[in-house]
Amino acid sequence: MDNKKKVVRKGLSFDEQSARKGNASLIIHNVTIANHGTYKCLVTYGPHQKYREIQLSVYAKPVLSILSYNVRRNTESALTCMATGFFPVDIGITWYRDGEVLKNQFMGKPNKNKDRTYQMKSFTTITPSDDNENKTFTCRIQHVSLPEALQEDFQLVYEETSFTMAIVVGVVLVVLIATVIGIFCWKEKQLRAGTAMFSVLDIDGPSKLIAGEEASLYCRATKCSKNMSVTWLEKRGEEVHEIPASDGGDEEEQARLLDTQYDVISCKEGPNYTSSLKFRPCVAKHKDVTFICRYSCGKEKKEKKFHCGTIYAKVQMIQPVRRSLDISGEVKYSITLEKFYPSDIRIRWSHGVKEPYEALSSTETFTEIPDGTFGVCSEVKISEDLLKDPEFGVRVTWEHESLDTPGCKDLCIRESERLPIDSSDGKDSET
Repeated sequence: MDNKKKVVRKGLSFDEQSARKGNASLIIHNVTIANHGTYKCLVTYGPHQKYREIQLSVYAKPVLSILSYNVRRNTESALTCMATGFFPVDIGITWYRDGEVLKNQFMGKPNKNKDRTYQMKSFTTITPSDDNENKTFTCRIQHVSLPEALQEDFQLVYEETSFTMAIVVGVVLVVLIATVIGIFCWKEKQLRAGTAMFSVLDIDGPSKLIAGEEASLYCRATKCSKNMSVTWLEKRGEEVHEIPASDGGDEEEQARLLDTQYDVISCKEGPNYTSSLKFRPCVAKHKDVTFICRYSCGKEKKEKKFHCGTIYAKVQMIQPVRRSLDISGEVKYSITLEKFYPSDIRIRWSHGVKEPYEALSSTETFTEIPDGTFGVCSEVKISEDLLKDPEFGVRVTWEHESLDTPGCKDLCIRESERLPIDSSDGKDSET
């Protein structure tokens, strides 16, 4: 075997001594979900080459927990079951009563955790009667990571209303009524003073921020008084700066934010007050920035926050695919992709005369661009004899989280389009 090895990512290791003995194994340390995907192995022995793709599937087992099983007799109640920490996202949750499937079952939407695993809730509604008191309820989870279904059995816990409980409830009601009256009187006093009991809703914004594409954040307050005001702020680390409104503001602060081109528009409609912030995200300027929308009425202030975790920058192909004659006598094809974020990108090369094309092993070299984005140069080598067939073609595709569909470039070799390769000086020629 050739004495060559290449390990691109951290957490991977390759035993060169074992490879010389015929064991070309790649060792993955501390396997995480990030290691899920396709791995390529190209073994060269003299003039012979063997290529394989291996699909590594990483699973995370769900953890089951019952969140609610307290009920009241003859009162509709909801039972909640939660699955956490599982991967991939497909999962089945089923409710049973003494082994029979319950009819009223509802699945929540899966939520993604920071470690790329998921969590999901499942609900069922019942109206407990005396017949349910000794019944066994079951929440059962089925997932590809489990050798057999995971389940938890439990019985309902009835909250009885005794005479003592009735007294307690009565006292609580009295206290609540007194509190409500007190709040009402305070509210009336505040209204007379010009401070309304307003509330602020969560900031509504896009689920994915794309660099260079206009994004809008909306924040709404209700039950507003006439003297309500709203301010947008930008928090970078420990520094907080006010974003001036579009119709004016501090000139020095506006100059500082000029290159970001924030656009703040606020509108009052009766008791509702809506404010929007428009901007074009930038990886270097907005990654990990938090926007704050603050509503003020008198001395009272309420605010909501929107955190820009990841700014996605779309892949750009700056120059055409290039080919050159390698010193080994093979033809080298290379593509350069730039300005993308985050750095995770998947590039595939294939070649052949007819579909389906045969996969090629490639080498990627990553660079970090000063604006915070990344670039990559991907290269493959092909025997020059293959290019003599006019129907021979080369294809390169790339996938990235910023792209809705994969990028693709087909390079067809026809008699009229074949480019000469200068073997004397090794200069590149474009395809």
